[in-house]
Amino acid sequence: MTTQTKSNRPRTTFDAWMKLVDQNLITRTGLDSSCLADQPYRDWFETGVNPKSAASKAIRYNQD
Repeated sequence: MTTQTKSNRPRTTFDAWMKLVDQNLITRTGLDSSCLADQPYRDWFETGVNPKSAASKAIRYNQD
C-alpha cells in the first residue's frame, strides 16, 4: 500500500515496507523478522533504508 506525499510521489507504508523486508529475509535465511532479535526497523524505514538493506542489517546484527 502506498500513500501520496506532499510532492505527489508515492510513499510506501511501514507495513508494506516490512513485508518486503520479510520477503527478503525469508528468501535469504528461511526466517522472517519475527524469528530474529528485535531491530530498529521503524527507524530504518523513517530514515529511508531500503528493504533489502534492512534485511542485510538484520542478518548481520543477528550473527553477533
